[in-house]
Parts: sequence; C-alpha cells; structure tokens
Amino acid sequence: MSQVRARPGALVLVLLAILPAVALGLPAAASAAQSPGVHGHVLWGQVDDAEMDRQLDAAKAGGVRVMRVDVGWSTLEEKGKGQYNSWYLSRIDRLVDAANQRGVKLLLSVMFTPCWASTAPADLKQDCSSGWWGRGVSSYAPSDPTDYADAMTYLVQRYRGRVGAWELWNEPNLDSFWISPNPAADYTRLVRETYPRVKQADPGATIVAGALSNSDHEFAQRLYQEGIGGHFDAFSFHPYSGDHSPMDPLSDPWASASFIRGVPAVREVMTAHGDNRPVWLTEFGYNTSAIRDDEPWLDGVDEATQARHLQDAFAQVQKWGYVDAAIWYNLKDRGTDPYEALDHFGLLRHDESRKPAFEAFKASAAAMSSGQPAPTGTSSKPGNRKGNRKSRRLVVRVVRRGGRYFLRGRATRGALVRLAGYRLDRRGRGLQRGPALRMRARARKSGHFSRRLPARRLRRAPRWRFAARTGRPAVRKTVRAAFR
Repeated sequence: MSQVRARPGALVLVLLAILPAVALGLPAAASAAQSPGVHGHVLWGQVDDAEMDRQLDAAKAGGVRVMRVDVGWSTLEEKGKGQYNSWYLSRIDRLVDAANQRGVKLLLSVMFTPCWASTAPADLKQDCSSGWWGRGVSSYAPSDPTDYADAMTYLVQRYRGRVGAWELWNEPNLDSFWISPNPAADYTRLVRETYPRVKQADPGATIVAGALSNSDHEFAQRLYQEGIGGHFDAFSFHPYSGDHSPMDPLSDPWASASFIRGVPAVREVMTAHGDNRPVWLTEFGYNTSAIRDDEPWLDGVDEATQARHLQDAFAQVQKWGYVDAAIWYNLKDRGTDPYEALDHFGLLRHDESRKPAFEAFKASAAAMSSGQPAPTGTSSKPGNRKGNRKSRRLVVRVVRRGGRYFLRGRATRGALVRLAGYRLDRRGRGLQRGPALRMRARARKSGHFSRRLPARRLRRAPRWRFAARTGRPAVRKTVRAAFR
C-alpha cells in the first residue's frame, strides 16, 4: 500500500499477495485450494531479527500460507550496477530461511529505482549525492529496464527453489511508485524484459505482474494494449474499497473502488484479450484509525467492522474461481497515531496484541486452504458515513502572495493544526492513497495560522486537495487548488 520510503540501510514497503498452491510448492492435496496470505514489512530497517521471528510466528499461527514482503532494488544495488549490498542480502537470506523453517511461502515484491539507474531529473538526483533517497528519485522508472531485469535475475538465481513467487514492482499506475511520461508503456517494457530471464533462472517460480492500485481496469486495458499479455504467470491488483463494505457495488463512476465490482471488471479486461491466467489480489484491507467523514480511502472502521469486512471479502474470493491468491494488508499496525490511516491496517496492533480481525482471518484462511466455505460477516450493507460530522470552527484556504503559496486559516486559539496535501489528477481523482505532503501549524492567540507550501513539490501534480485537522475527536476542513 501505498506510502513507501526507500533509503540505504532502511527497507522499503509495500502491500500483500497470495499464490497458487502448485506454484508455491504446497502439498498436492491442497493444489486446488486458493492461498490466503498477508503482507509483512519484515525487511524494514526498524524490524530486528527477534521481531521478524515474532511476525513469522504470528503469520503461521494465523494460517497464512504466503507472506508478501517488499524488497528495495534501490537498497539492494544502491552504490552502482552489480554492487549488491551484502548487509541487505544477509537480511533477505535470514528471512528466506526463517520463512521456510515455518512453512510460510514468500512472495517478494521488488521495487524502487537506485539513483544511478533512475530517470529522475538532474535537480533531484544531484549527481546522486547523499540524501537522494529522500528526494523522490527512487519513484522514477529506470532509464534502462535491463538494469532491473539483471537485478531480478540475480535474486531469483540466488533463491531458486526457496522463494515461491516474485512480483515485478508495485502500483505502477500511481506516481508515488512509478513516475514516467508513459507509465503503461514503460512498465510493460520492464515486464517484457524481465519475465523471460527470471523464468529461465527459476522455471518453478511464479512471476506476478500488474500490482495495480485499486481495481484499475482502465490502466489494465492500457497494459494489454501495450502488449503485457503472455509475459507473466499471474496478474495482480489491489481491490481496496475504502471504508465501504466489500459487498457494496457503489455507483458506476466508482466501480474501480468497489471490491465486489472491481475484481470482475479487471478480469473482464483479461478475458477480452484472451488471457485466462490466474488473478492474485496482492493487497486489500481496512484500517482501524480514528479518521471518520473524510475521503472513503482514508476513513477507518472500528475493529469489529474490520473483522466482518475481512470475512465477507474472503468469502467472496472463494466464489471467484480465477483468483488463486488473496493477501490481506497488513499483518501488523505500522504505528500508533490514531489519525494516520496507513498505520492501522494490521491484524495485530502495534504492540502485537491481536485485533478481532486476526481470528477472523484465521477462520477464513482455514476454510480457504481446505476448500470449504468461509464464514461470512454481517457487513453487507453500506454504513452511514455522515453521522459523525462536527461543527466546531475551523477554516482553511490556499492563498497566493507573489509567486508563493500558503495554507492559511483559523482554528481554536492555540490549537495544533495538522495539514496534509493529497495529489490529484486533472479530473480530481487521487494519485495515491496517502498524503504527499504533511505539515503542522499552531493557531496564534487570534486563532489564525499560516504555513508556506513548497513550490517545487506542488508542480508534481496538476491539482491538490489540502486537509486541515484539529482536535480529538477531529474536526476537518478541506480545500482544493490547481497550480498548473
């Protein structure tokens, strides 16, 4: 999911996925069953060996058959082509050994471009001087897809027979992961260059392509038009549905944000191009943050609702025979801020205690692995998202002074105002699930606050939505603005 930072010595992120039983080397008796999985950020820099073991133990206890883990190409080959980071490789070695010892299969998702290979502009690369990983360089597509194919071939050869599946990048339809003048064409080039080489390196591995944010059937259509068909073993995407029930069809313009409508929509694109390869749902889930009445993709649900939505989603997956794997995002909460959506998708809380969703996943996974009907929740009806509106005073606006832009507004005297900026396309749709810009301001005695916006970052999107939040429970106001 969606926000990731790639930097030397610290790991990268990503979301989740599952795999066909035969491809993962599972017992023959289970070969017809679908594979339940979960995403784990176990290669992140702050995760030590003991926590890696605890997360793998929790995955095994929950019935996880495959764990999706993000791997950073930008960390692996940080210093130059062929100069593989021995520290990073030792971490991957340990993960592979520990997962195999527990019978948990791995899907490794490899993404993020090292500076030397990136198409980022020179003013961001700055001759790859120190700190390039904090300037967004790694989100740009590589200048030569062969460089990525070489790194992937190295990894697949190193872990041949011990890693069941590999995913080529993550969410190339979002510029938070893949910046390119022609994202579909350049991603297709990368897949076509990489697939035959990694299959030769390990014919038994499953190679997954797509990894689209949401059920983006329009982008999937573009990929097939560019010629991606036939250059992968399974097609993946992330059918999030915001805070809506997985059974909510939503209205036609929002079909790609509906779980129950979005998955078949992408499948229809595949079959229209004569592709009957399996689908992998490599990320989906619901956050339990305290955010309410904001954008649906930010809003959280309570823990009981998260568990019910999980059960309904997995029960529905069992009705789609073309889905071979379904991976829940995430195994463990990433943080503790109750107003940070991405911190709260876990089956486990940040202290590793279990949410109700953990037991719900365990029951659904057992049913899916055995081919038996999964239990269902009671979350089929859309909830009322308008019942918690607050009316306390908060005002925010975008102001231009000369060539500078400011977020200015009014709040309760002395209040801390949290400001977030979300990138939008020209039609006003979000380009990523998380904020691209975060700031804070303190309301003065008069109640007014002001923060200057970074002009260079504003140019990265044609439109923006800014959200201001203050107080707990939160009061929110939003404003939209265009900068080019």
